[in-house]
Amino acid sequence: MSYISFDFFFFVAATLLVYYIAPLKARPYVLLAASLFFYAASGLENLAALVLLIAVTYLCTMLLEKLKKGRAALLTVYILLTVGGLLFVKFINYILGLSARFLNGPALTLEVLVPLGLSFFTLQAIGYAVDVYRGDVQAERNPLKLALFLSFFPLVVQGPISRMRQLSPTLFHGNRFSYKNLTHGAQLMLWGLFLKLVIANRAATFADPVFTNYSAYSGLTVVLAVLLYTLQLYADFSGCVCICRGVSQMLGVELMDNFDTPYFAASIRDFWRRWHISLSSWLRDYVYIPLGGSKKGRLRKYTNLLLTFFVSGIWHGVGVHYIAWGLYHGVLQIIGDVTAPMKKRLRERMRLREESILYRLFRQLITFVLVAYGWLLFRADGLIAAIRMTGSIFRDFVSLGQLQTVFANKAEFCLLLLCTLLLLLTSLLRRRIQLRERIAGLRIWIRWPLYLALFFAVVLFGGLGEAFSDSIFLYMQF
Repeated sequence: MSYISFDFFFFVAATLLVYYIAPLKARPYVLLAASLFFYAASGLENLAALVLLIAVTYLCTMLLEKLKKGRAALLTVYILLTVGGLLFVKFINYILGLSARFLNGPALTLEVLVPLGLSFFTLQAIGYAVDVYRGDVQAERNPLKLALFLSFFPLVVQGPISRMRQLSPTLFHGNRFSYKNLTHGAQLMLWGLFLKLVIANRAATFADPVFTNYSAYSGLTVVLAVLLYTLQLYADFSGCVCICRGVSQMLGVELMDNFDTPYFAASIRDFWRRWHISLSSWLRDYVYIPLGGSKKGRLRKYTNLLLTFFVSGIWHGVGVHYIAWGLYHGVLQIIGDVTAPMKKRLRERMRLREESILYRLFRQLITFVLVAYGWLLFRADGLIAAIRMTGSIFRDFVSLGQLQTVFANKAEFCLLLLCTLLLLLTSLLRRRIQLRERIAGLRIWIRWPLYLALFFAVVLFGGLGEAFSDSIFLYMQF
């Protein structure tokens, strides 16, 4: 069941109705039943895989809390099983294909079940088990509550990757009906639909043809396609997170925000504090710091950074270009750290204040360009395609005829530009004020016309036609 489908909207409405009718103590179990039903809609075999992970995680964490010896060995076995299963289902056919190509033999494929959202709920389960091992949280003795934590339907497919101590206060206790939560959640959900249907999908119609047939396009066209994909990915992923958080808020459950205006970042390190925050913090707490972090010398620190971003690349997808994208960001962070003293001396000689607006804008521009090029590595159909697209930027750069062909639908492109400006404006305002609260606090004759304008924008420009239910989110493939 897609988050963008009429079935999902009816499902959310029914869940809200039953949830708030049920007694307070029964409400968490209403959420569990709804979550299992939602996940079962993707296939009973998918549900069986999720239930198996829940059962293994429950047994492991209960033992971790009771055992005095062998705890580290038990946790290691658990991580090897869960990570091994994740890597197997994601990479086995890719490895078989590479082997067949290397040996000049017939291509072999296995029919492997890849449960929906596997990458997300596996990391959530591992993080919970590690927290129990460290003593940061107590093992949940009620298996139904643990099942709810790992299967909660707004986040099971696409995150954000949540922590037990952050989610349990509002997830495991029956929440009373709140008009504020209902309207604020609906507001956020509507904004998410706008980002996905009006901006992301529209940007994809211009970017996808160039990435699919990149050899036919000049460098300038490739650059514009990369910029459009940069917009598409952010609007797509943040739109989904807004929908997830909006539905959760209507149920009184608070999910973390996964984005903090990442394209305003002033360094690559700053970017990763703002982009996919739940994954970035997970990698920091469960990969980078356990490897030693920055406490064991500069060489070890840089090695740990590269290993962490290598893991990030593998997690995101199958292919060498994902690994290259991860290592690219790791190398950029290392370069930024190594050159920090030099940049400081240069800034002092030029008498530039670090907090000056012009200097920050310069850093933001450089960071954005570096991030956008990283998305070329990420989106290209393989590393060879990424290298060739990079080469096209430096030769045959301008071809006005191509631009007229790619952007032939000027009305659609102008609409995309207007909506992008609206997104930029709201992002700027969010950095200065609590925008959602300000809008909710406006007089009703101002507030509701804004809501209706956004609703009709989604209806009129969001493709609510035959292909509506087929609209999927980019991060669902990871």
